Amino acid sequence: MITINNLIVDSIYNNYEYGYISGIDLDDSSVTANNIIVTNNHQDYPGVIVQYANTASDSPGGNLNLSNFLMYNNTSTDNTQPMAIFINRYDPSYLNNMTIANNTSSSRVLRLNGDFTMRNSILYNPQAGSEMHLWDLFAGDPNPIYSNVDIDYCLIRNGESEIDGADHPQNSLTWGNHNIDTNPLFRGDVEGDIPVGDPRWLQLTPNSPCVNAGTPDTLGMNLPALDITGNPRVWDNIIDMGAHEYNPTVDNTENIQPALSNQIVVSHFPNPVTPNGKNSNVAFIEFSLQKKPIDKPTLEIFNIKGQKIRSIKITQSFSQLVRSAGLSSEEKQSGEYYSQVWDCKDNNRKQVASGIYFYKVSSGGDSAIGKMMVIK
Repeated sequence: MITINNLIVDSIYNNYEYGYISGIDLDDSSVTANNIIVTNNHQDYPGVIVQYANTASDSPGGNLNLSNFLMYNNTSTDNTQPMAIFINRYDPSYLNNMTIANNTSSSRVLRLNGDFTMRNSILYNPQAGSEMHLWDLFAGDPNPIYSNVDIDYCLIRNGESEIDGADHPQNSLTWGNHNIDTNPLFRGDVEGDIPVGDPRWLQLTPNSPCVNAGTPDTLGMNLPALDITGNPRVWDNIIDMGAHEYNPTVDNTENIQPALSNQIVVSHFPNPVTPNGKNSNVAFIEFSLQKKPIDKPTLEIFNIKGQKIRSIKITQSFSQLVRSAGLSSEEKQSGEYYSQVWDCKDNNRKQVASGIYFYKVSSGGDSAIGKMMVIK
């Protein structure tokens, strides 16, 4: 199983004739991915920018679990391949809180092949041929992969009509009653105060139809507690569509008000943590600070007896990663957002037993403690 956390793929220019995949290529594995930004990439020759393909006949199975995925301002001049392809022959895959917007292509933006459930996501690419494609089967394919796609609580430009291939007799599309197809009213469109290359361009505005339009029951979805910018994922008691959660306590001008009431706010997902499970074998521990710390925070794991079993080194925050990529100015950051992975192992690299564990985050004299359940 592969775990990806805090990844930015930015400004790759692929003009190599045989460079089929220019950004992310994940093959024949179970993948859990969180906090992914794919932006400002350019594909000239036939190929894709992002691909997940779990198709090997000797694979034991597996799936893709993707959340907090932001893909924007990418360009493909090829009209034969989508910009992103997700293919899975085995277990159902889950796509939650994606924003795929403002990409330019004469072809499709996203191709799905296999069993996929999509929730709380935005696909809005007016400069693209179509938003989504269910892969047509190859004639004579001895081992075809049929597409069974379930979409609800999503905004897709032009609605169901933008999904090609759904009429194939071996494909099926379940189109929920809570999908919408209107303009998402991104901050960059409405307020015009953010450069196009900045990820905050795609923040939601107060009148966005995506605000409070997500699925009302997120139980069992294994969602991060924080959005792509480190603000609380569920605000006003219901989740929004897209990678950003609209939070009216955060001012969208230079004078940002703290979105958090404490110095350190901690959370984790999934809950419970299942090291031997199919969907995720790690714990994502997330925390936010009101401002950039002078020294690096510390993260420690304790067992039920209060014994420290693991210290996790923190290299940089997701906020720092975004700034270092030149995607957002430091002056407008509303605090510092961290997301760390614990592989459910102790300092001796042995997997811990089932039970209750505590994680402690310390920074600048302050600390916060969270509790998690591990079930093997």
